[in-house]
Amino acid sequence: MNRIYALLPAVLTASCISVGHSAPAIRPASLCEQSESVVFECITHDEKVALCGKAEAGNRSIAYRFGDNEEIVETGMANSHFSYAMRGYSGGGEAQVQVRKDDDLYLIYDRVVRTGFGADGLNKPEFTSGVATFHRGAVISNHICQQPFDNPLQLNELEKYMSKGDFVATP
Repeated sequence: MNRIYALLPAVLTASCISVGHSAPAIRPASLCEQSESVVFECITHDEKVALCGKAEAGNRSIAYRFGDNEEIVETGMANSHFSYAMRGYSGGGEAQVQVRKDDDLYLIYDRVVRTGFGADGLNKPEFTSGVATFHRGAVISNHICQQPFDNPLQLNELEKYMSKGDFVATP
């Protein structure tokens, strides 16, 4: 239930149901440092992806990292623009973070959509999170996060580190 409410509190109300996700047996180490907030983190088929926020002496910064614990690539600290957007759907919604750098867009998304309208009253929500990469508007890649994972987009953290932007359709 926490994940549903973390996504879009205004859209997902009493009609939501609880979905049982069991935690992974072994949780891999985070790409975020201990002094940072985990704004988002997941594992795709071949790497980890993380948004890590840091607040020190009134200054706030955010980093987009991907890789594994052996090789971490950090993007977005210099000459990048971070923004977030949200959109409500019937029975769900989507939150996303956009990292724009030159002609590239990294779109980190977390969404829930209703997949059923049965007589039993259950809406059968489907959760999808991932990172899509665009170059000059064309989709280059779309890496879906493995489910379940522990760190969906934290909406209360987004406003601390970036401004609100326009919604981008996910692939």
